[in-house]
Amino acid sequence: MSPSRRERGSIAALALLAFAAASAAAQSPASTQAPSPPQATSAIPTPPPLLTKAYGRTVVEVQTARAVPGGVFPILIRGGRWASANTLLDGRRGAIALENGKLFGLIPVALDTEPAEHKLSLFFPGGRRTGGSVSLMVPVSAVSRPTRPRALPPEVLASAATQTALGHGRFLLAAIRTRDLKAYQSGPLRPPVDGPVVFPFGGTEDYGMEMGPVKDGLMGEHHRGVDYDVPVGTTVKAPGSGIILLARSLIFSGETVVIGHGRGLVSVLSHLTHVSVREGDVVNIGTAVGTSGKTGIGALTPHLCFSVYLHSLNVDPEALMDPGLWPAAK
Repeated sequence: MSPSRRERGSIAALALLAFAAASAAAQSPASTQAPSPPQATSAIPTPPPLLTKAYGRTVVEVQTARAVPGGVFPILIRGGRWASANTLLDGRRGAIALENGKLFGLIPVALDTEPAEHKLSLFFPGGRRTGGSVSLMVPVSAVSRPTRPRALPPEVLASAATQTALGHGRFLLAAIRTRDLKAYQSGPLRPPVDGPVVFPFGGTEDYGMEMGPVKDGLMGEHHRGVDYDVPVGTTVKAPGSGIILLARSLIFSGETVVIGHGRGLVSVLSHLTHVSVREGDVVNIGTAVGTSGKTGIGALTPHLCFSVYLHSLNVDPEALMDPGLWPAAK
């Protein structure tokens, strides 16, 4: 039997009410439907940031994983016909050369560099016909470093303020700035001792006076290297192959060994008790060069300080021990 007009109207009204109720429930914030659980995702390792710039058939690759103030970043030239190139970053010159058949080099970032993009220029030899230049912007990221007070007795501070102490700092600086060495070291450096790092590179040190020129003839009150907590008499090994540029006692760093690795790379080992090498000796990576101690006014406790300079800029030694920066280690 067909429904009457009044029954059809009632059915339509009930349907309209049901639709309105369903719409209100869908728009209500207190929905009774449980949220879907998040989907599990597999952890995908993030590759190191890599910048590329084409220059004809040549490709310039810059890895920026360690491009921080006081860090370094590698440049690799693919497809080039050159055996060397000069670099310019923030007015500081550098150079790259063939290493294991690849045009490669490390560029130091000064510790006072502002976190921002910085222009890197490369200059290839050969003049107008076979040379040229290319530039790209390299991002330098911020990094935080600790601060530590360094309380020294008045008599020690007085000795640090003497012309002799300043002369020792300049003497060390002259060794750091040694140029035109052949390439002794290929690949990353190694830790000079087996022990934990108790204070990193770049942290601010407060001695109560300006100590930078006494340390190495350079300005800045930052820690010049990494400190290893090792007892007196621990064997200290060459972090890389090279020639002994300096092996003597200095007021701030005590018994000190400076090793030139070539390509503008220099290592400094400070506060030794005994030095077993002489200036002019050629050493291989891992060769014993002395034993750790607590010599020099900069050593308040027994430890080894390991510093690195690249093109005369003080940089983080741990960056130079990163095998991921070196194409020979890949």
